[in-house]
Formats: sequence, C-alpha cells, structure tokens
Amino acid sequence: MPGLVVGLCGPIGAGKTLALEVARSLGWDAVEVDRLAHGLYGPGTELSQAIFGAFGAGMRCHDGSVDRKALGRVVFADPNELARLEALVHPFVHRAMDELVESTRRDGKRLLLEAAILPKRPDFCARLDAVIAVTAPEEVRLSRVIERDGLSRQAAQERLARAISPEIVKACATHTLENGTDPEDFQIQAKELLLRLQTGDQD
Repeated sequence: MPGLVVGLCGPIGAGKTLALEVARSLGWDAVEVDRLAHGLYGPGTELSQAIFGAFGAGMRCHDGSVDRKALGRVVFADPNELARLEALVHPFVHRAMDELVESTRRDGKRLLLEAAILPKRPDFCARLDAVIAVTAPEEVRLSRVIERDGLSRQAAQERLARAISPEIVKACATHTLENGTDPEDFQIQAKELLLRLQTGDQD
C-alpha cells in the first residue's frame, strides 16, 4: 500500500501545532520541518561546516554544532545576511524533505509534514497527496504570538508583517482549515479532513 503524504502550512500564529497533534492521535507521523532542520546544524554535518565557512568560527558551539542563537543575532538584524543563510540552508532542508517523503511512501506510512517553505516549493507541493493551509483571524494570530513568545504587541505585529501572508499560504493549498477561537471545533474539523484524506477522499 503506497504511503500518504500531506503538507501543512499556515501563517505565524495560525495554530498549526494543534493539527499536528490531531494527526498523531490518528496514528500519522507528524513532522515539523524546522525540527527536522535542527539536526542539520549538528556537529560534523555538511551544513554546519558550510555555515562556519560563511559566517566564521564564532558560530561554533563547544561541541562542534552551530550556535543557532549567535547565528540568529547576525541574520535577523540584516536581510542580506538572512538571504545568504537561506541560500546555504534550503538545499539541505529540501533534500531532507525529499528523503522523508520517499521513505514514507516506501514504508506505506501516513505523514503530515509541516513546513513554512511549502508555498515557495510548488514543485514539491505538486508531488504531495494534499496540502492543508491552517488560517486564523489576524487578531487571534497576534494574541497567540504575544502569549507564546512573550512579545509586546508592536513586536508581535512586526513579526506578523515580516512573515508569509495568509493569501500566499492559501494559494498553495488544496484544503483550508480555520483555527479561530474554538480549539475543540478545529480539532473536529482537522480530524474529519485527515480521515477523508486517509480514505482517499480529496473533496
């Protein structure tokens, strides 16, 4: 039986984590690409060596892994440095995503793969069985980011403004779930959608 691979994306604060939890409760593998990418920053990896070469030895932790906090201070203060980092990181992340999809299909498993970069990879999305966009009203997303990250309202607004827009997210999706103020209702909707996809119902 071929595996099932569904993408998951959404703007910051939409509450994608709750969809991942629903998938896990149904026996799916649920993977956040950001966590997948963290392993690429470990000691001795190709990516860590490339980052040290590009940004200097000051980005190295004592164990040989990348000091992601130090790197963040550099790249988030300068859009050009961020673009330089992304040019290094994305090929490795793309390869890890591709390998995960291949292994899921080979093993006949079900995977919900959350990745902020899905809208930037239309070729990758076309190979998936479906792509779910999780959305929420802007004020709800703003409140979640303030509470989750301990930010001021202004800082949270700036973060939302820099992030990918809901319109771009929806454009890459085959299905949309609204995650407003009722988490129980969202969980019910997410479960129903995942079960439909699991049985081959794409509508």
